[in-house]
Amino acid sequence: MDVRRVPSTQTAQEAGSEQIKALAQARVACLEALDIVAADGKYGNAGFLRSVKGLRCGIVARLRCDRVLHGPPPPPTGKKGRPKVHGARFAFKEPETWGTPDEVLDLEDPCWGQVRLERWQGLHEKKGADVPYDVVRACVHLERSTPPAALWLAWLTPDPLPAEIAVTVETIWRAYISRWPVEPGIHFRKETLGWTQPRFQSKEIGDRWSELTAIACWMIFLARQIAADAPLPWQKPQPRLTPQRVQQSIRPIFEQIGSPARAPKKRGKAPGWPQGRQRTPKQRYGVVKKTPVAAKTA
Repeated sequence: MDVRRVPSTQTAQEAGSEQIKALAQARVACLEALDIVAADGKYGNAGFLRSVKGLRCGIVARLRCDRVLHGPPPPPTGKKGRPKVHGARFAFKEPETWGTPDEVLDLEDPCWGQVRLERWQGLHEKKGADVPYDVVRACVHLERSTPPAALWLAWLTPDPLPAEIAVTVETIWRAYISRWPVEPGIHFRKETLGWTQPRFQSKEIGDRWSELTAIACWMIFLARQIAADAPLPWQKPQPRLTPQRVQQSIRPIFEQIGSPARAPKKRGKAPGWPQGRQRTPKQRYGVVKKTPVAAKTA
């Protein structure tokens, strides 16, 4: 949906928050649609969720398995003093503190095997009492003798929630596992398309390179139906081409379209630096340390 360079004056959470707000604003007219943004564990905290609270898209983010949350505060007793801000303690590693889930679902999935989903509503962090969210615990079996550790998710409900859509614990879990293709997509852009390999001298060139990488990724995606497999001598034919195999087989399509680029230079010994031409040293920049204080004052 959007690719953006994280500037020196922002953190990844701040840049991601701006992207989500732009997405919500662009789809403000889609009143009957439910948009869900699936975020990794780096965004599973009250600081990030506070910045995207109240948007028309739901947020599901992974939580660390050692988190300690709190339930809603008890009703005021009428006694003097400050009313309680936090309720009962909810520690992920202490099952005796969980209490009874608000929603439980057991299902059989063809990919994940036996799945058990539990949901607790209205929990918050110690420094985020103003950002309550739901917590989902997903246990999958994967047909193994020793199942993997449980997955903990935070769910922030959109505002407003479409009237005809019911968000169940299965909806939240499936929304998060649907983000898996994002990881190999980012890996493909970095390793194959060279997204982060160049070291540019200006941020404008870096932004342009990110846009070109995104365009190239979309071109490969759209060409997968018309590209003919062209395996190398040591490769086996593939009936369903992977993105890297499409990139390898896209040359005949480019030959028909043509290119405005200049012809490649001939191989051989380079002529070297022109005699009498002065060399301009590259501009040096200071090292940016992204601490919370520095990011706030920058």
